[in-house]
Amino acid sequence: MGTRPAGWIFTGCNADTDTYTTVGDFGHLSPSIKLDADDDSIETAAFADAGEWFQFWVKGVETDATSHLLVEEYDTVVWTTVTDIYSLPQSGTRFGGLALDPNTSQLKFTYKKSLGDVAFDDVMVKCLITPTPSLTPSPTPSSTPTVTPSPSATPSITPEPTATLTPSIPPTPVPSATSTPITPMATATPTPSVALTPSMTPTPSVIPTPSPSTTPTPSSTVTPASTISPTPRYTTSPTPPIIPTPIVIKCFQVAGRVVDKDTGEVVSGASVYVSCPDRKSAVENTGTEGEYELEICTHFEDGNVRARARAFGYLPDYADASYINWADEDEGVVSMADIELKADSIYSTGIVSGDYDGDGVSDIAIFRPSSGLWAIRGISRLYFGAAGDLLVPADYDGDGEADVGIFRPASGLWAIRNLTRIYFGGFEDLPVPGDYSGSGTVEIGIFRGSSGIWAIRLVTRVYFGGRYDQPAPGDYDDDGKFDLVIFRSSSGLWALRKISRIYFGTNGDRLVPGDYDGFGSRVAGIFRPASGLWAIRGVTRVYFGRSGDLPVPADYGGSGVDEIGIFRRSLGLWAIRGATRAYFGGGNDKPATR
Repeated sequence: MGTRPAGWIFTGCNADTDTYTTVGDFGHLSPSIKLDADDDSIETAAFADAGEWFQFWVKGVETDATSHLLVEEYDTVVWTTVTDIYSLPQSGTRFGGLALDPNTSQLKFTYKKSLGDVAFDDVMVKCLITPTPSLTPSPTPSSTPTVTPSPSATPSITPEPTATLTPSIPPTPVPSATSTPITPMATATPTPSVALTPSMTPTPSVIPTPSPSTTPTPSSTVTPASTISPTPRYTTSPTPPIIPTPIVIKCFQVAGRVVDKDTGEVVSGASVYVSCPDRKSAVENTGTEGEYELEICTHFEDGNVRARARAFGYLPDYADASYINWADEDEGVVSMADIELKADSIYSTGIVSGDYDGDGVSDIAIFRPSSGLWAIRGISRLYFGAAGDLLVPADYDGDGEADVGIFRPASGLWAIRNLTRIYFGGFEDLPVPGDYSGSGTVEIGIFRGSSGIWAIRLVTRVYFGGRYDQPAPGDYDDDGKFDLVIFRSSSGLWALRKISRIYFGTNGDRLVPGDYDGFGSRVAGIFRPASGLWAIRGVTRVYFGRSGDLPVPADYGGSGVDEIGIFRRSLGLWAIRGATRAYFGGGNDKPATR
């Protein structure tokens, strides 16, 4: 039913039954495409030319607030989230005016289902609008007037209300019914069913040259029997045309610094991502003085610009500024307040497991950013990921083994080796994978400090914590499920959602929660680099390690109890208290175990 455009990829929605034909469940033309399962997706063919903006029609069919439609663009390198639409409208709505990156070559729409289905229709990209000229009649040399077709009607699409999109978390990124996406034509092309040629008028094979001696006089005038009437593609009544979102109008400079919140020292090599409300953005790294200056372009004459920054060893943060008349009042430069990065309190929120062979023992393992090497001692060496990726090894398929995985903040990509690649989250998010449902497998999740949101894919969205809080999730009450936990270094607060609030530790401490007593649940713990102190609440206080060491507590003995351990990168030394000392890795290698 319906004809799907060539070159498009329909995943989970390519059957004739994957359509809606009831009035109200499609856009301008029946049918629409039905997206009725999680991860049903539609991927466009590559654009012939650079796109500037796009729009589409969508309707939620008995969907709930957690079902959402992830919209992504592809720049020939990575997929990046354009928007993620939650609380899908229950009546047909056109989302329009969505700006595209100049390098975008494809779009993808993915339904993330919790409840209900989605109708999806009428994708239009500005670069794809190609007007089709009306027929121009060719005169036939004759003494008899030829039939002149009546001008064709020029139907145009009737715009529906345009929703204003506020990008949200994609957990990353739900149309249920989607009419076959189409490229609207500027005019309908009439197709005559019969060629009208007067019988008394010969059709010469060559153009005749009239004889000067005679003037042909027609014996009768042929009156056209009918006028050719084209069948419009959408409607026979012309309607107001869609007024496209204006293209990028003007550019200006955005400049600022990135500094350490506690010391005031500049942070060099930090990645800075600057964006405007219409999602136009630019990225660069800070220089040796922690400074950045980059150009950004926008549709909006007045508005706000946000600069986000992140660097290894720090929590992501941001700064906002407003501009007027494209910043002309200051020679086209918007000066940002310093972005203050708070040193993180935990080595990695993403490493859930280091048992790579399923034997119940955490393995010594490192990741080398310069080459993407994962080296797992005595087990394997493989290449997966790149510099800037965050490590998220965990058991994502329930087989008892940790799967190699990375989270790429620049695009929100989660890549789990040999399992999946999805987009969930973005530049300012921290990965917090864990078994939040108690299913025995790990779910993908992110924490966004700027808003305090925890988004656990297919499980929940909760606001808990805020700016400069450090996430430290885990099973703290032995119910088999991960709990939402934050640490506030300014006060030493551990807040365990729906469980308790305790004060343990202070600014500068590194978090090392774990199961140090074998009771099956995590307890709060800190490592104080300045003195080498390990303080495990209610369990022990010992001194092990020194400043510069990375704490790597894990169950290295297979006893069900976490051992205290450190990784000294300068030497490549792994020292596990009461268990072993081994040399493995070094330099800028990152430990990849838990």
